[in-house]
Order: sequence, then C-alpha cells, then structure tokens
Amino acid sequence: MKKLKILVASYPSPDLDGFACSVAYTELLRKNGKDVREGIFGTAHDEAQFVCSYLQYKPPQSLKNANEFDQIILVDCSELNGLHKSIKPENVIEIIDHRMQNDADQFPKAILQIEKVGSAATLIAEKFAAQNIEPTKESAMLLYSAIVSNTLNFMATVTTERDRKMAQWLHNKIDI
Repeated sequence: MKKLKILVASYPSPDLDGFACSVAYTELLRKNGKDVREGIFGTAHDEAQFVCSYLQYKPPQSLKNANEFDQIILVDCSELNGLHKSIKPENVIEIIDHRMQNDADQFPKAILQIEKVGSAATLIAEKFAAQNIEPTKESAMLLYSAIVSNTLNFMATVTTERDRKMAQWLHNKIDI
C-alpha cells in the first residue's frame, strides 16, 4: 500500500502565526510517527523571517504547488480565497484555525479545530502540552513569538487566557 504524503501549510506568504504553526505542527506530527512535511507558498512575512534569522533556523523552501501531496493539513487558514490555487478542498484532511469567519463547510474530508483564541499557535502549543511532548527550541520560540505577535503582546481584544497560559508554558521551555 502506498504511503500518503501529507503537507502542513498555511495561506500563501504566511505571517508569523501561519509560518510557526506549519513548522511546529509538522514537528509534533513527526514525533507521533506521521510522514509529513511543512511547506510555505511564496515568502514568509518579514516578522517570520526575522524570528528565523534570530534562531538561525533555515525555513523550508517555498513550494510551487501542492500536487505532490495526497493530503493537506491547513493551519491558521480556513477560507477558500486564502488558499494556494493548487490546494484542492477535497484533499484537506484537517484544519486548525482561530478565525470564526471561515469556509470550513467547503472542506468535505477535514477534521476541524476552529476555536476563538488570539493565535492559531495557541492551539498548536496546546497539542504539544496535552500530549506531554516537548517542542524543539525553534518550534517553541516560533509558537511563542506568534502568540505574542497575534495578541499584540497580550493587549489585543482577541487575547484569551488560553493564549497567556500557552505563552507562559512555551516561555518556560526557551531562553529568551
């Protein structure tokens, strides 16, 4: 039986939240034995590039299309008009997002986790914590930075106690 290739991606030219979620969720899935790859379409926003530079982390190469992947997991993305043109909704098997306005009903095979928090990175961090799996320093720093950024240092009205709790959990794992 052919092994399925799974891509974890966000919308094209992702911000720090989408980028961090792609990298960290790929790590978590690999630690759980999944054959998965992170990918970005276009170029990550400046903020994501800055954090990668600070960490001396080489981001994944930009993808041209999703055709080589049998299944797609979307993070920080759940709207059709935000997808790369090569992603077919019927190939999406999971969506993790924090936007309440979405097109989730357009993804017939997707398991959905769409919850109102300040950052999708909070949802990914909660998955690490729930499974008692330690993220690498790079993933922890990317997730922490994404939460801080998306919540505007916990001052934005979208900030939840879950964001604060996961930021603290991540902060305890890294040396900032």
